[in-house]
Amino acid sequence: MIKKKMVYYYLLNFIFILSLAFLSTFIVFKGHFYNLSTDGLYHLSRFENIYQALKFRELPSLFNFSYVSVNSFAGVAINGMYPWLTGILFIIPRFIFNNPLMAFAGGFFLLNIITIINSNFLMSEITSNRFLIYTGTIIYQFNNFHFIDLYSRTAIGEALGYAFFPLVVLGLLQIHKNKKMGIWTLGIGMGLLANSHILSLVFATIFVIIFEIIKVITRKFNFKILLQLLYAAIISFLVGFYSLYNIISIFINAKLIGPGRGIAGMIPSAAFQALLDNSMAEHDAWTIGLPSFILLITLTILYFFEGNLKWAGWIVASDVILLLMMDWLPWQILVSTFISNFQFLSRFTIFIVLFLAIGFISYCAHNKGKLRISNLLILNCLIISFSVAGIYQFHKSYLGEQTYHHALTSTNYYQLMGKIPTFADYLPINKVDNKPAINSEIKFKRASVTSKDINSISFKVNSLDDETVVLPAVMYDNYKYKVTVDGNIVTNLSNNLLKVDLSRGHHIVKLESESSRNYVPFAISITSMLFVCLKIILLTKDKSV
Repeated sequence: MIKKKMVYYYLLNFIFILSLAFLSTFIVFKGHFYNLSTDGLYHLSRFENIYQALKFRELPSLFNFSYVSVNSFAGVAINGMYPWLTGILFIIPRFIFNNPLMAFAGGFFLLNIITIINSNFLMSEITSNRFLIYTGTIIYQFNNFHFIDLYSRTAIGEALGYAFFPLVVLGLLQIHKNKKMGIWTLGIGMGLLANSHILSLVFATIFVIIFEIIKVITRKFNFKILLQLLYAAIISFLVGFYSLYNIISIFINAKLIGPGRGIAGMIPSAAFQALLDNSMAEHDAWTIGLPSFILLITLTILYFFEGNLKWAGWIVASDVILLLMMDWLPWQILVSTFISNFQFLSRFTIFIVLFLAIGFISYCAHNKGKLRISNLLILNCLIISFSVAGIYQFHKSYLGEQTYHHALTSTNYYQLMGKIPTFADYLPINKVDNKPAINSEIKFKRASVTSKDINSISFKVNSLDDETVVLPAVMYDNYKYKVTVDGNIVTNLSNNLLKVDLSRGHHIVKLESESSRNYVPFAISITSMLFVCLKIILLTKDKSV
């Protein structure tokens, strides 16, 4: 009888996860198109580079030659500077579906499954009540901020980070409950963040530090916990070694153009209007959605009547973060500091959503006598309905040149990657004059691309006289390249641009990277991930962990 109940439980959980993932995905592909943002096009291009490499059974190069934004250059180190390992969720469907749009949808479906599973694991650590676990999972999955990240901004790196963040919190909770599983869960969580989105890793690190400082203040910290945190740090470093090694080595060897910096607070009036409008627009305030916001306010009020710190601390933390994100504080005085790397303070909404989900189910678990399943069902339906309705309205109406959004279809999939500008991040800067490669130096008119692959690019150049020609391809200091003209190796005349001397006539100029793959760090990360996953599976069988 017990085994039969467990089978029913796992079957119900499986159906629940797939249903929520499907509901989270299919709505934004209705009409056989996807409302693609500039960020989305950026990620689509880099995933296509990775797919092409894996298709030929090659480790992707650090440098992108095949698919590059029209306002960037061939050879830009996007694969090296932007983690891609967890992005394999979007690569796997490319090997299954011939239709690239369907494969893109498959990637989102897999990502939503992972997000739901991880949040489900976290909620299961807080309570054993199935309805509460489902409710916490729905709060984390179905909120406007998450869907804005996923489908409005299509910030896939951040969305991957969002998927693995619950593992970080879960690991910390397990460590403080003296569970052996804790160091492995925290380690894999932080490592997967390193392989997804570096800014999310920074957020998680800040969270872990603050969480442990609070534990020290409340005298719930000891030497054993410190050792466990250090072990988890080692595990996370090994899991994320490939991505971290790529980024650090490029930074050490070359100067780069980094992403734009700034501190944009959230305008309170815009946030309130976005709540009322159920807006998913990426350029407005990124809110959590009206039902979730009302829930947060309700729990904040209840705190003053009950004040149980087991659940109230999470809610108070959400309130504090919400207030700190507003632009009424003088954030601009910190624009020249490290904080400016965050760009948008709305990104911290991930903590509000996460803390709200934990706080609410902790409140319900603390007040079991007041718990009504019917109320939870109504709340879940409201949260899902608002988010799905909001993203559907966005999908069908938020298009046009002024929004920098485009209707991605299976027929224009490759065309958009070749003609729409995205970002020029990570281009090299010349160490001599401290200037980036600029368009004015490059003679496009008499050069055309004849071929490009995962590690090289070739140009056909019509030289009118003996002259020096600069072509739209970049190189990085301290990395090996081979430059040929008509098949003969020549000396490149620039550290950072493809620059060669040509005689009069037609020539084929080819640039090929010779030191663009880091096999050993890749093997370390993959082996570590597999080992940690196996360790977690084995520990799961032991109920005492």
